[in-house]
Formats: sequence, structure tokens, C-alpha cells
Amino acid sequence: MVIMLFESYGAGADYVGPRVAEQLHVPFHDQAFSSDQIEAVESARERRA
Repeated sequence: MVIMLFESYGAGADYVGPRVAEQLHVPFHDQAFSSDQIEAVESARERRA
């Protein structure tokens, strides 16, 4: 099972996510990359193409 949470800045996903995972008895994994990091990789990829 995979559940993904997307939030607007300051919406509280850091608070809500672990509690939802706990209630569903699944592990919680925090976001691995920031939106800025993902956008930077995409921009670099587009420049190389």
C-alpha cells in the first residue's frame, strides 16, 4: 500500500502524515526530495536535451 500526501506550504502534512500511517498500520516515509530539488533536475535535463 502506498499513500502519498501533497500539501500547500504550511498545511501540516508533517503532522498529519505520520498519524495517518499510524492509524493504517503502515510505515511513514518523509519526502526524500524538495520541490526545488526536483525542479532543478528537470531544468538541467531540459537544457541538455
